[in-house]
Amino acid sequence: MAYPPEVRETMLRTLAADSEARAECFRHLYEDPRSREMAELLMDLEEDQRVKAEVMEALSDRSRDLPKAMLTFQWLKTLP
Repeated sequence: MAYPPEVRETMLRTLAADSEARAECFRHLYEDPRSREMAELLMDLEEDQRVKAEVMEALSDRSRDLPKAMLTFQWLKTLP
């Protein structure tokens, strides 16, 4: 499944955040049924730092040219 650019950027920023900010983001995503699967994916990545680093690199490569306005959770509003 290919995620929209704003979702990829949110994933990248979440994975790169400090542990406290990541936990808050995971909680926020998990509480919304529309983004629960994303929260579970991000939490699973916490268990394997090598895979997490590879995912972050892939997300970074694909997200370099996103406008800064897309760096928020605005994409959640577009979910059905």
